[in-house]
Amino acid sequence: MAETWKVIRITDESNIARLVEINTEVFTHPWTQDMFLDELSQPQRSYLLAVFGPSRMIVGYCSVWRVADTLQVNSIAVTEGYQGRGIGSALLDEVVTLGQQLRVGSVSLEVRSSNETARGLYRRYRFEETGRRSAYYRQPTEDAVILTRCLESHRGV
Repeated sequence: MAETWKVIRITDESNIARLVEINTEVFTHPWTQDMFLDELSQPQRSYLLAVFGPSRMIVGYCSVWRVADTLQVNSIAVTEGYQGRGIGSALLDEVVTLGQQLRVGSVSLEVRSSNETARGLYRRYRFEETGRRSAYYRQPTEDAVILTRCLESHRGV
């Protein structure tokens, strides 16, 4: 039986500490608590989405900004013990749905050029490479691949 995940929008500070924990576990240059709180302070353009696991603990999250006609995925992370179980897909499903509801033209994100697992997931969601940012990531220094997906809702399909 396939696992199902509940994705919600975070609207208050009660879960921020858990998002910081996940971010610190997954990334070499993690966001601070203040960075997450800044996301919460801008509800008209910033969306924090979280996935709850069976224990009702957050096991993954995604930060998205609305910038003009685009949803920009700033950060997406799944705690190591839950990777490969469909949580990233659940988050991307929610991001695409949000983009369609907001009637934006596209969703965009950056990913480490060496992160083939994430790049494979994004390909399955019809993201296409639209550029690169040289030496964008640190620890280690690495290029970012810019990926974009056009949304059908914008074209009236």
